[in-house]
Amino acid sequence: PKLGEHLDLDVNGIRLHAVRRGQGPRLMLMLHGFPECWYSWRHQLEHFGGDKDFTCVALDMRGYGLSEKPWGAASYAMPLLVEDVAQAVRALGFEKCVLLGHDWGGAVAWQVAASHPELVEDLVILNAPHPVAFKKNSTFRQLLRSWYMFFFQWPVLPELMARMSDYGTLELMQRATGGAISDDELEVMKHSFSQPGTATCSINYYRAAFQLPQSRGGWKAAQDIPVRTLVIWGLEDEHLGRELNQGLEKWVRDIEVKYLEGCSHWTQQHCPDEVNALIRSRL
Repeated sequence: PKLGEHLDLDVNGIRLHAVRRGQGPRLMLMLHGFPECWYSWRHQLEHFGGDKDFTCVALDMRGYGLSEKPWGAASYAMPLLVEDVAQAVRALGFEKCVLLGHDWGGAVAWQVAASHPELVEDLVILNAPHPVAFKKNSTFRQLLRSWYMFFFQWPVLPELMARMSDYGTLELMQRATGGAISDDELEVMKHSFSQPGTATCSINYYRAAFQLPQSRGGWKAAQDIPVRTLVIWGLEDEHLGRELNQGLEKWVRDIEVKYLEGCSHWTQQHCPDEVNALIRSRL
């Protein structure tokens, strides 16, 4: 869909696909989660991309959609994901950005703010737990909610399951949002996820997080985040509980948490008007 200008960025030794809308002096950079793509930010591209203050850019993260797909779990270690974002800011001609991240994009955004605070003007996190809070606040119930993370450690089988029934995994988004994602919108994301290699590469994010020391150690850097931060959390998240946000003020100097009643894990797609209003009020 033509929501902006499609472009490729050469960063960190790979090529990332992105969509840019607007020509304002401030960069708003958007990072999607699993199993999505740049299109999950369509409502924010439309809303903020028409604002004279912002240049809005939504990335296809490495391994997704039309971005390059380096092979092997080691190619999805957290330091590489962080460096992709840091170099993308500079490749787009900016010194800093308003950084938005949802789900896995939020996990990366937390780490970007921790290791490159000079690049992040404001941080907006949507249903993605802070790494220290996740470690300290996880309960047995949360482990049960996170069953898929353990399942994804198996070889081959998770990819086969993801591709079954015409990528039926993605239909979970549509059901969770009560139809807020239309059939046509779902088809766009299915098309993106069906690109060769995407299923394996996207699941490799989870494999790297579990298996590689350089990914597991990232929580230490996040114990003191100096960037002004807004967390937006849909309370109907089936995968992540609100208790994961307990104690955020210990690790984030300037933190505000806003909960959305009736909103699922797929925050910016399910409740775009509320999300956009919260972001705008913060900025």
